[in-house]
Amino acid sequence: MEEIKLVFIGSSGVGKTNIIRILLGKDYDDLIESRMSASFNSKSIEIEGHLYTAELWNTAGKTHYMHLTKIFLKDAKGIFVVFDITDKNSFDEVDEWIKLVKEAQIIDIPIMLIGNKGDEFLREKITDEQGKLKAKEYGADYIRTSAKYNDTKNIQKALEILMKKVIKKKLKENKKNKYDEKK
Repeated sequence: MEEIKLVFIGSSGVGKTNIIRILLGKDYDDLIESRMSASFNSKSIEIEGHLYTAELWNTAGKTHYMHLTKIFLKDAKGIFVVFDITDKNSFDEVDEWIKLVKEAQIIDIPIMLIGNKGDEFLREKITDEQGKLKAKEYGADYIRTSAKYNDTKNIQKALEILMKKVIKKKLKENKKNKYDEKK
């Protein structure tokens, strides 16, 4: 089973850990504390008849840990950038997180932008349209989720979309490498 490293980045408190908990079939946890480094979990997922292991890396969201996050981006095949729809600062910091990916010299990597805390729509500061525009700016996909209300459907959909993009990119690179070898 092929392993594919996916890294979650975004500001502290946006819900990265709870999104991963939902992907792993666990319940939402209100008492999760902010991370000071990174954690790793894996999940088997079937994409187009093939079984893969998604390595889910969860990174610290505090900006003074960004230098550590850059280390965890090494060998990543896909990136989830998470923000909180009720927190404009976390949305504004998306630019910094994507800049970090570029600084890590990860070129042309599939990115999924996740607007989390969709259950808080009455406190919404970032609309779906704003999320979609930001994603388009970076050639990324966008989805809104709510880890708190076990939005398993959209959280799983985010994983599937990103995995399909990663796999498609990998197949394209493999074809190019085989073509180059024949030359």
